[in-house]
Amino acid sequence: MLCVDNPVGRALILSFFGLASLIDRALSLLFFLAVLKHADRTSFCHWSTQVKCPENIKIGRQVTIGNRCVLGAKEPITIGDYVRIGRNVTIETGGLLADETPPYRHTAKPIRIEDGAIIYANSTVLGGVTIGKYSIVSAGCVVTKDVPPFSLVAVARRQEIQRRPSVRRLLEGSAAADEKRS
Repeated sequence: MLCVDNPVGRALILSFFGLASLIDRALSLLFFLAVLKHADRTSFCHWSTQVKCPENIKIGRQVTIGNRCVLGAKEPITIGDYVRIGRNVTIETGGLLADETPPYRHTAKPIRIEDGAIIYANSTVLGGVTIGKYSIVSAGCVVTKDVPPFSLVAVARRQEIQRRPSVRRLLEGSAAADEKRS
């Protein structure tokens, strides 16, 4: 094992990581050029991004798409200029019509992400949504409705534990008895 205190060992380790980073960038560029034909060449898409129906995806100038993202484009996905999409973001136009009886039919609606928008890690954008200019979608959000321009979407997560109905009746009954006594 190489010692990090050794200058030669440190140089070898740094050159290995530099080479790995260079290979990662090259794979991303080749993937981007081969798969996303309707994208501006100043944009960047990580090679680990899963792309479904790439012919329906249009990407503007200087867009960055992080690693492990999913772009599902049964209907068109339009991404404007200077958009940043973080890691593990899912942008999916397709879905199922849950209002009907099984087997559920597939449905799809287009998605539009306007100029300068930022979508942080682990977010999901569902079909039929427009994310306005310079809007920010915070990490972990599920976007089901349009986001107005120049706005911030955030989720305050709260875990709610539902009481058992029998316990709820006992508590409500005792509260009503306490009110009658007072």
